Amino acid sequence: MEQAPEQGAAPERKDRESPLDREFIKVIGHLGGEEAVKIVEALKRLGEVTDEVLANEVGIRINDVRKILLKLYEKGLISAIRVQDESTGWYIFLWRTQPDQVDTFIRSRRRKVLEKLKRRLSYEESRSFFRCDRCKGIYLSFDEAMERAFMCPGCGGPLRAIDNSKAVERIREIIKKLEAE
Repeated sequence: MEQAPEQGAAPERKDRESPLDREFIKVIGHLGGEEAVKIVEALKRLGEVTDEVLANEVGIRINDVRKILLKLYEKGLISAIRVQDESTGWYIFLWRTQPDQVDTFIRSRRRKVLEKLKRRLSYEESRSFFRCDRCKGIYLSFDEAMERAFMCPGCGGPLRAIDNSKAVERIREIIKKLEAE
């Protein structure tokens, strides 16, 4: 025989969440932080609601709620429908979660990262680079170093050629790993 939960005790939601829901909340947290997670959890709990209802439910300023909703909407992780309020005649938006879109979002992000990595690989493979031994953050292409007469823009010291083959190999490994996923 099951015991009733203690009055006022919070339900164990982690046990009832699907892996998709956990992944969805994880992505929301990366995109919008703790406030976004609060908003989305309230949205999941309440169903289709307005931004005003969400703001009141989570205790976050309405403008901040709207910014977060818009950001998540632009990423395709929540959706909205526009309806006319019968009492005021104004249009309002009813928001809802789209956890089934998290996989599409992740694939899209992975594709964008791959494109950037491939551009970077091409850049690294097609150029020679120079670095200052004193200013570790200075990393210049041959053209940039030549414009500066091979002198460091930070300290004025000499720039020396560096071997970027390890960086090239690391980028190749990451690309290979992402393409295999």
